[in-house]
Amino acid sequence: MDVSKIKKDQNVIAHVVKNFVDFKGDTHKITIVVYDMLSLVKKTQGTKNLIGLGVSIQHPKDEFVEILGVQRAVKNLLKKFSNNEFVPVIASNFNFTSKIINDVLENEYNHIVENINAYIKGYSDAKKKFDAKRAKKDAELIAEV
Repeated sequence: MDVSKIKKDQNVIAHVVKNFVDFKGDTHKITIVVYDMLSLVKKTQGTKNLIGLGVSIQHPKDEFVEILGVQRAVKNLLKKFSNNEFVPVIASNFNFTSKIINDVLENEYNHIVENINAYIKGYSDAKKKFDAKRAKKDAELIAEV
């Protein structure tokens, strides 16, 4: 796939790609972007910085292309914002340091992993079925011993 013509969104301040290993052992790539939201909202008095967080999660069977993950995370953020849905946003009268940005990205990743059911449709049901099959196989193995 030729991604050389894909332009980076200038409002993306930073992004991170991290792995999430699901109950089957499959690895999902999670892309989180920090996005400059000031261009989307009216500046409030004294607010110098306003950042939003966007997320995309790649299916384990799909080829991962980082720039596409970033674009999907931005698209998800902008879609939620335009639909007046919840978008994690942080406002500050001071500049965000790279340490703060990195801490925000790490915190968001931890939140996603702890609440994966909210991010991957059907995850909870699929995990229950998987666990039930595994428990049945384990019980059969124990009965054979």
